Amino acid sequence: MSKSAMIRVRVQQSVKDEAEAVLNELGISPSDAVRIFYKQIVLQHGLPFGVLIPNERTQKTIDDAMAGRNLVTYDSTEAIFRDMGIELDPEKVACARESLRSDSTEMSRK
Repeated sequence: MSKSAMIRVRVQQSVKDEAEAVLNELGISPSDAVRIFYKQIVLQHGLPFGVLIPNERTQKTIDDAMAGRNLVTYDSTEAIFRDMGIELDPEKVACARESLRSDSTEMSRK
C-alpha cells in the first residue's frame, strides 16, 4: 500500500524530545509510532486508550495529591487492607512473601 498522505503536528519541544527518547529505546521511529497509533484508531474505532474528563471529586483528589495534601501513608500493604476492612489470611500472606523473596533471589542471580 502506497504511503502518500502526510500529516503535520505541532507539539512542545520537551514532549517531542521525551517521546522520541522512549521511541528510540523501543526501536520505533516517530513515523512508525504515528502509523501504529492511526492503525489502532481504525481497528478500535476510537482512541486506543481511555480519554476521560475527571469528575469534580476526582479532580480535587488529583489536585490534592499533586500538592501533597490529604495524603495517607501506610507502613505495609497489610495496613492498607486493614484500613479498608479486608481481612488477610496470614498463611497466604506468608506464602506470598516467601514467593516474592525466592523470585527476587532468583532474579539477582541472573
